[in-house]
Amino acid sequence: MRAVVHDRYGPPDVLRIEDVQRPVPAEDELLVRVHATTVTQTDCHMRAARPFVWRFMLGLRRPRRRTLGLEFAGVVEDVGSAVTQFAVGGRVFGLCSSAHAEYVCVRESRLVAAIPAGMSFEEAAAVCDGMSQALGALRKGRVGPGTRLVVYGASGSLGTGAVQLAHYLGAHVTAVCNTPNVQLVRSLGADEVIDYTQEDFTESGGSTTSSSTPSASSRSPGHVGRSRPAGSTSRPTGHTTSRSRSSQSGSGRERSCSPPRDTSARAFSS
Repeated sequence: MRAVVHDRYGPPDVLRIEDVQRPVPAEDELLVRVHATTVTQTDCHMRAARPFVWRFMLGLRRPRRRTLGLEFAGVVEDVGSAVTQFAVGGRVFGLCSSAHAEYVCVRESRLVAAIPAGMSFEEAAAVCDGMSQALGALRKGRVGPGTRLVVYGASGSLGTGAVQLAHYLGAHVTAVCNTPNVQLVRSLGADEVIDYTQEDFTESGGSTTSSSTPSASSRSPGHVGRSRPAGSTSRPTGHTTSRSRSSQSGSGRERSCSPPRDTSARAFSS
């Protein structure tokens, strides 16, 4: 099979297509023929080993894992003897390692699910990364009914996921984004939308200071703190900054998307 591989860290030029051995599923795994995958910001960090701390996880001098890729969508080609929830021919999507290849193996018990009817491979492949990061952050903050939540970078990958999931969990969501994405973010379920090019959300005078989630372009998956009572003078937790920094991050980092797509990830299909 073909896969995109790299043997050293660096710019996109270090990547190349190479014939590699097709994986064989273990008894608890699915073999999936990949129809669509994505290139996420995490892939770019891993490829370049920037910041340097990535080298301690991936290999100090050269990458131990030659094939990148986290998100996939495709068709089940084969299943192990212990697999019970999936069958050959099923359309699936999820998260795994080395997804930039024609085939991947993923455990049935891990992050894999059937693609909903009416969703394309490209749409399904681009859902998981931002949504999973947002869900982890919201769980850490114990977001639910009565929580007042500020989502900073609400039109990014993690941000669009956080708005939708927080709305579903019953939180009051204030979303912060730039002008072209105001209507999009409002359509995702935000109770209030602040255009940071027109207003500094840190000085908006809201009655509560709430949990905050950075956009997917931030360096960490997301930091969510507990909601605070009305009248608190503390600023929202997470990567909340002045308007000037917000404007900088929005000019080149926020990406418009239509739900449920994760548009910080560029989808490619076979």
